[in-house]
Amino acid sequence: MSAINDGVGGADRGKWSSPLEFVLSCLSYAVGLGNVWRFPYLCYRNGGGAFLVPHTIMLFLAGLPLFFLELVVGQYSSLGPSEAFKMMAPLFQGLGLATLVVIILVTIYYHIIIAWTILYAFDSFKAELPWGSCAHEFNTENCFSQLEDLKCIDGENTRSGWYGYDTTDPISEALVLGWNTSDTVTLVESHPLMTFWNQSCHSVVSLCSSKGLFALPNNRTHCFNSTAPNAAAVSLHSLLGRVLSSEEYYSRFVLGAGFGADWEHWGGMQWRVLVCLFAAWAIAAICLIKGVASAGKVMYFTALYPYVVLFALLIRGATLEGAADGIFYYINPQWETLSKAAVWGDAASQVFYALGLGCGSLVTLSSYSNFNNNCHRDAVIVTIVNCLTSILAGFSIFAILGFLAHHMGVSVPDVVQSGPGLAFVAYPEAVLHMPQPQLWAVMFFFMLFCLGLGSQIAGLESITTAIMDKWPSLRAHKAWVGIGTCACCFVAGIPMCFEGGVYLFTLLDWNSAAWSILIIGIAETVLVGWVYGPNCFLHNISEMGMNLPTAVKWYWKSCWVVMSPLLLLGILIFSLYEFTPAYYGTYFFPEWVNGIGWLLGAVSVIPLPVLALYRIYKRQERGMELLRPTEDWGPAHLREKVAIKDVYLESKFNCVEYDNAACEFDIIDSRGEHI
Repeated sequence: MSAINDGVGGADRGKWSSPLEFVLSCLSYAVGLGNVWRFPYLCYRNGGGAFLVPHTIMLFLAGLPLFFLELVVGQYSSLGPSEAFKMMAPLFQGLGLATLVVIILVTIYYHIIIAWTILYAFDSFKAELPWGSCAHEFNTENCFSQLEDLKCIDGENTRSGWYGYDTTDPISEALVLGWNTSDTVTLVESHPLMTFWNQSCHSVVSLCSSKGLFALPNNRTHCFNSTAPNAAAVSLHSLLGRVLSSEEYYSRFVLGAGFGADWEHWGGMQWRVLVCLFAAWAIAAICLIKGVASAGKVMYFTALYPYVVLFALLIRGATLEGAADGIFYYINPQWETLSKAAVWGDAASQVFYALGLGCGSLVTLSSYSNFNNNCHRDAVIVTIVNCLTSILAGFSIFAILGFLAHHMGVSVPDVVQSGPGLAFVAYPEAVLHMPQPQLWAVMFFFMLFCLGLGSQIAGLESITTAIMDKWPSLRAHKAWVGIGTCACCFVAGIPMCFEGGVYLFTLLDWNSAAWSILIIGIAETVLVGWVYGPNCFLHNISEMGMNLPTAVKWYWKSCWVVMSPLLLLGILIFSLYEFTPAYYGTYFFPEWVNGIGWLLGAVSVIPLPVLALYRIYKRQERGMELLRPTEDWGPAHLREKVAIKDVYLESKFNCVEYDNAACEFDIIDSRGEHI
């Protein structure tokens, strides 16, 4: 019982102030940036609404069962994953360490997104939002500004200030168009069509003719190969290679991509991002100073505020012209995509990513709950709210994409490049068209900051808890443990602040939270469903006061024993079979880089076999003892009671020869019960 005497799982770990605080903490952890920027871009990449089908199936057959499983393990044992899984079955000692490796990798690269939100938030206070203009030195001639284009349209009836258009000879334009000059001179003079290109306004006619094509009246978004009614159309967007100003701001100014950096030439430091990254880690460290006592209070705001902004953006997006087309693309399922294993792999990955499964954070959060907390109710609430939030964010972003597609004359998938930057392109673009855009921009990016910080606090709590569970004496120095953890992660994240940093970010995102967490999820279900036993696990649940109906028990048992492990195993096999090497935009990473990516994924699961072999080699347990709970496994208050009794008996034995009366005293455990 030495681990107990050292304070593992003891009362000094701290507790949530209320059950609501725990629910909001789980909600703040689960509902994060993945719902806003990852779920929509996966829908975007996998054909829109069809992605909702595998996502929902994965949610209820794998996501929810694992979510509830992790909450039960943490609440029942009052331990972090590194200790809890080891006590459930010594052979699975590496499972806790595997989750720790995953959360460390995710925490390091995830925080760079928070740094981007801080940079955007500061720039939102400028008189002119910088991502709405093409007048910056980092912009290219392909830059397309919606705001400038609207100015060109507003000036169509004003002859002065046009570029690339011969205003003195409307007859020549009519000839280019192929119209009858006698009928169209008046039309050309009174209804010229203008659009923004290369920092100024140009006539659609001149742009089309420069490409050897024709323009037609009342169409400013396309050029045609003839003037016939059935002429083939080509969008000006693709013809001119236009790139949204908000996309250039994100890729060229914030990330520094596009200036020649690659894996061999990492480029210069993006000092603005580095300063913002330092600020992000400093804020996280402040939130961790008092452990759950301070982190729990932060969750009240980070969990609720984002919904105010998301609903506001949805309402505004739905009122924009073309929004219906984007929403239709979102909800219209393309069933043929369901035959692709990659779609199912993305769905499983998103469920794990959004709910934070396989990272140990849920075990950590629930380890601070009261023993009789109804975590079954909490698991269902958080999972459903998480799913609805992803769908809500999808409606918001696709409404905006529909508006952009309508205005640019392209299809929804052609608006911007899909990827993590989708939320840093489509949402900021929508903000430009809202009244008081600076105010909305600040609110939006502060929302992203809150979403990211809420998830990060839970992840950091998992790391610091693992440290303090391993060395309980450090609990007296929680603040320094948190500060030291944040400092180390900050240093590890510095390479992502260079111009080539987005490539490292992409590599980490591609590999650290993909196939490795599927293996961890399989290991967790095998541990509970086949080693520890579903009946014993359900008995532990009833010990905590959760009396589940028989049908519900059968649902959990069937998921833990059969459906979840088989489903995850199938997705893992197909995902590995159809695995695509990492790339960013049109830049495909070298083979040696993808080798590093595989290594990053492998590092997350290597602890499982290595520590299992180590446990067998140590021979502390023999045979079936490796698959049975240790004597330390169980509720914290029972371990505490046993430990106090040991101390009492030892004290009584030592003082018998001096004064038996001195040993007559009551011992009361942490729940106020006499021992």
